[in-house]
Amino acid sequence: MTTKQIVIALIQQDLKHYQLIDGLAQLGLDRVEEYHLEINTIICELMEAPEDIKDDWYDTYASFIYRNPKELVEIAPDSTILLAHICYKHLEELQEQYQRSIKSNT
Repeated sequence: MTTKQIVIALIQQDLKHYQLIDGLAQLGLDRVEEYHLEINTIICELMEAPEDIKDDWYDTYASFIYRNPKELVEIAPDSTILLAHICYKHLEELQEQYQRSIKSNT
């Protein structure tokens, strides 16, 4: 597997995990925030996100992961793989924009 394939697979698993956590919260389980796996940190390292954009990177990642899980199921039964690809593309574009801005400032 390439790094890109690994990252997309991790994003997909994080999406599925959040669906589970959200479902448990809907059932009344307390303190579900303690069950987050922090996969985003691993993905950030694998993608080698520059330190200067990590806040924007994490915000972008969160905007995909913490979507309404019911919305995902309505889109398609296995929409997590599609959303994982889209999330990866947005993160990649964010990093490319940063690299272009660095080059234009030098």
